[in-house]
Amino acid sequence: MKKFFIPEEPHDVKEDRTFLEREVLRLIEKRARLINRDDDSLDQGARYDAITDLNRRIEALNDKIKRF
Repeated sequence: MKKFFIPEEPHDVKEDRTFLEREVLRLIEKRARLINRDDDSLDQGARYDAITDLNRRIEALNDKIKRF
């Protein structure tokens, strides 16, 4: 199967930063919902793993934002 090169369209760096910032806020809200969750649909281990994963993703996105 042939692979075709699709050139990237020129884009505004400011838009990328805004997108990343919005994504960080979305992940922070998701983490807050997990922390404040009262039901027992997730056991403590799974909740901790999910929060830890979100923290890593937030940290990675913040590092990308700092590089702009």
